[in-house]
Amino acid sequence: YTYAVSGQEIVSDTDFSIIEPTIDPQLTLITCSGWHVGLATYLERLVVYSDLVDVQPLSEPVSSN
Repeated sequence: YTYAVSGQEIVSDTDFSIIEPTIDPQLTLITCSGWHVGLATYLERLVVYSDLVDVQPLSEPVSSN
């Protein structure tokens, strides 16, 4: 699978709209952002969106070893 980054945004740690289903195939990377030293926690999330652009079968079987 080949994906192309289509956008990114920083959202609050309580924004769950970023995990709602999409119509088109999309890969969503979510990671922590906005470290608060005094609270010792992250206050935000960095969200990176990628859209599916290509699907290619593997040329050789993958070994399960």
